[in-house]
Amino acid sequence: MNTAAKVILTIATLVYGIGPLVADMNPTHVFHPDWTPHARFHMVWLLTITSFISLVGLWLIWRRAQPIFAGILGLGVVGGFWISVVSREIYHGALNDPGGIENTILGFNENAFSIAIVTTLLLVGIALCERK
Repeated sequence: MNTAAKVILTIATLVYGIGPLVADMNPTHVFHPDWTPHARFHMVWLLTITSFISLVGLWLIWRRAQPIFAGILGLGVVGGFWISVVSREIYHGALNDPGGIENTILGFNENAFSIAIVTTLLLVGIALCERK
């Protein structure tokens, strides 16, 4: 098994599994005073699902020797983000709140930049697994 692929997939899996918890368990998201209780419920649900999927991914990478499947699960998680970005006009969503501070990296929305890196790592990790 390609150790580099496993390490790359592990990094991506840890980022999508832990990053949102760190970023969203605060007053700007889960504890936002203007959010409805139902919106908070869905946010915690999403964070829990993502974290559990990352745990399964790590197990698949290191215990079951199925890193490709772990990468595909990860692509499902980040794919949900990209679908939300592309379809935000339909449900009147936004990458940040009006009047809020939009954090950027190299001029790109921080979330989109981070998820783009994770998406790239997942694709590279899967490709390295496929390489003989």
